[in-house]
Amino acid sequence: MTNENNDSHSSDSTSGSGQSAAKKTDYFSAGKDNAKLVYILYFVALLPAVLGLIGIPTAGILGLAGIVGVIFALMNKGAADEIIATHYEFQFNTFWKGLVIGIVALVLIFVWIGVIIYVGLFVWWGIRTYKGMELLDQGKPHPNPSTWSID
Repeated sequence: MTNENNDSHSSDSTSGSGQSAAKKTDYFSAGKDNAKLVYILYFVALLPAVLGLIGIPTAGILGLAGIVGVIFALMNKGAADEIIATHYEFQFNTFWKGLVIGIVALVLIFVWIGVIIYVGLFVWWGIRTYKGMELLDQGKPHPNPSTWSID
């Protein structure tokens, strides 16, 4: 009888720890929490531009947040379920397309067209990141992760 009580007690403690483990947030493994972390890092990557506009000099280190984000997306895309994988693909595409646009803007900065392109890039990056995070919070896949548009 004591064995039965001990067995039932040990199975209760196991299921109890399983429940607490399910509630634990894991930002480094493939999943919704990690995809959300990538979106947050993409927002952080916008901070140098915002802070620079209001006269606060920033270290370029904040811009590296986007690089960290794309590395997470690349590392975890293969291990994610179908819904989260669409977000990783969208994040990956956002980074690389944004990098291409940024390089074009840098080349054209001397004729002031680059400034307009940078402003457009900032808005495009911000809206894509916000909309992606909104879809992720709703538990929906990204409908078209390879698009250039902001939807």
